[in-house]
Amino acid sequence: QSTPGPGFVVKFNPDATQILFSTYFPAPIQALALDAAGNLYVTGTTFSDSFPVTPGLPAGTVRLGSINATSAAFVTKISAAGDHILYSTRISGHQKNCGAGSSCYLSSRSTVGSAIAVDAAGNAYLAGNTDTYDLPTTTGALLGQGTGAFVAKVNAAGTGLVYLTYLGPGYSPLSPYTNPANTVTGIAADAAGNAYVTGSTFDDAFPATAGAYQTARAGGTDAFAAELNPLGSAVVWATYLGGKGTDAAHAIALDSAGNVWLSGTT
Repeated sequence: QSTPGPGFVVKFNPDATQILFSTYFPAPIQALALDAAGNLYVTGTTFSDSFPVTPGLPAGTVRLGSINATSAAFVTKISAAGDHILYSTRISGHQKNCGAGSSCYLSSRSTVGSAIAVDAAGNAYLAGNTDTYDLPTTTGALLGQGTGAFVAKVNAAGTGLVYLTYLGPGYSPLSPYTNPANTVTGIAADAAGNAYVTGSTFDDAFPATAGAYQTARAGGTDAFAAELNPLGSAVVWATYLGGKGTDAAHAIALDSAGNVWLSGTT
């Protein structure tokens, strides 16, 4: 894309003495990941109804305007040469859990891609946040209806979703906002296709598992970490991490031994 932004991608050679390619992109980019072949996976949010969507993937509707403005999270795979899109999708919702008053029902609907990862087989993993409860979740997903944090997996061919699931049901409906209780900020994936997510929560119904390091919330918002199975149908384990104050995790990574690393604020 030669016309200006609002996003861009630049690839440098190893010592940054040369730009290998540079391109604008039709939406702001929040996060990126790379596969072994050098293909690029990006996510963020868009209000553009012309943002590209390829066959087999959700084509969520978007809307600009002062009433019911609706954004979509996107996942786009770009070729290693940076010259074309290999696949692309928009994911959006439209219905909100509102408190009293009409201002919530007329307010914007937000779905945002926050983090992205890719596994060794080329499956892409999206972690995002929404204030809507009707994202196009998949049959057999962990949680078909909720609000706030969600996770989606795109198959390696880019022809469909393996799964799309919410992480928790909690929210605080203070008009005009839904105020979801769960926010996801990071995602990683292992070679077996499990997804690892992190963020913050004040949801007492978050699916923490028995035997986890911390199975009860300590107050305020707590950081969380969770592992989802390859089909997104179950939590392998999930835990809170926090004290009486405000705690949040911002990034997650795996090492070669399979240990899970978190960083955040407290």
